[in-house]
Amino acid sequence: MVQAQEKKTYTINIKVKYALNAPGDTLSLMFGPQTVNQKIRNSFIAIVDKSGYCSLKADVEFPYGYVSIKKLKTHPRWRGDSRMLANELFWEDGDDITINIPDNAQISDYSTNTTFSGKGAEKYNTLYAVRKEQNDYNNELQTHPEKNAAYFKDPYTDTIPVDKEKIERLLHVLQKGKNVMSPFAFEVLQTDILMRDRQYVSEFLVSYSQRELKNKTQADRSFFADKVLSTFFPYPKLAVSDSAIASSLEFQTCYGRIAYLVANLKTSTPDISNIIKEIKPIGNGFKEQSMLLGAINLVGVSEKKHGLNIANNLVTIPRYKLMLEKHRQLLGKNISGFVFDDPSGKKIDLGSYKGKLLLIDFWFSGCGACATYYQNIVSKVEEEFKEDKRFMVISVSCDTKKDMWLRSIANNTYSNKECVNLNTGPEGNLHPLYNYLGVYKSPYVMLVDKNGEVVVLDTPELRASTVSLAKAIRKYL
Repeated sequence: MVQAQEKKTYTINIKVKYALNAPGDTLSLMFGPQTVNQKIRNSFIAIVDKSGYCSLKADVEFPYGYVSIKKLKTHPRWRGDSRMLANELFWEDGDDITINIPDNAQISDYSTNTTFSGKGAEKYNTLYAVRKEQNDYNNELQTHPEKNAAYFKDPYTDTIPVDKEKIERLLHVLQKGKNVMSPFAFEVLQTDILMRDRQYVSEFLVSYSQRELKNKTQADRSFFADKVLSTFFPYPKLAVSDSAIASSLEFQTCYGRIAYLVANLKTSTPDISNIIKEIKPIGNGFKEQSMLLGAINLVGVSEKKHGLNIANNLVTIPRYKLMLEKHRQLLGKNISGFVFDDPSGKKIDLGSYKGKLLLIDFWFSGCGACATYYQNIVSKVEEEFKEDKRFMVISVSCDTKKDMWLRSIANNTYSNKECVNLNTGPEGNLHPLYNYLGVYKSPYVMLVDKNGEVVVLDTPELRASTVSLAKAIRKYL
């Protein structure tokens, strides 16, 4: 049975004891109702106390969801300026846990003796045991390739493979923890295991379509879209509740991606109404509404609210209704008052650019997709509109190392010296604007009107091509 959503707020209580913590260090808690990697996630920051513990406490509006924890301070033994300590843990209202992490912990290695204690802790210990079994199985496949199940390589002929040995092993580990977690959590984690092969295939199909179909005719793209639909529907029959399936991280990621992919294949710049057109014939229950919200996270939102209004009439389940409203609330947000550093070190308030239409491009050094987006699309739009004083490109980097940021500007890889270049400073991607506007990935792009209000947020029309981006800019000039 799905947990009822009655209270207005729910409190996350997590303490972290990490062997490399020092008093004054900063940890960040990220929460998302479907996944941490979504526009409507929340980020919270806490400081390590004198005893080496960090108490992460946050009020959220959902009774369950996913949490990740990241440590921000650099360490001599690390590469980079942060370390993920826990990733996509299924949290429920009432959990009150302490995470004990040894100094050799790696997020991809679940055998390093990270342990959980407190109320609800056994669920997390079981989750880590399942992840360890998955890693062990993956390692075995490296040394015993004959154990590899049939894999998906031809989307026109292959069906989704099912690795029965892997599933049986993971379910066996999960079953040991069945009595120490809620029935709902057990079903969600069970669905994660059963959906994993489908999730891998959805990733493959996105990559394949980008690689093989970019220059194909619309008829070819539509044919492929229909093939994708026939591959993933009808749903597999699972002996768990629809509400648990819909709440599974693997289901949400997989089917949200598929809905977006199909809409993208049928129109080059899909919006919410295009996605609804593909989902509506399938149904309108927990799974479809979860799928829709997952796809909306990918397609973004714009001031053209036709699609949002259709979605509002379609979405009836309170959990997904609230998610939809949070996406809607991203539009119209004002960027005034958010301060960044310019190359000289001067503090710049984004509100100082009121009166112009702004294209804000978020990136970081080393991001290949960011470089491609700038070189192929943004730089050409800069040239096209360079004489229009009503329009401005603002390039925002979350590099925490200033010298790296300045080198990237000088190289014209992600930006150029002539445009407005701003940096988050030591806050990196935990800068308040990132949390305020759901900047969870890079590149991430938005249009802000002359009043400083967001009118288009990370939609395909801003990302697809120079032509579509220029068209969007003209619409608001």
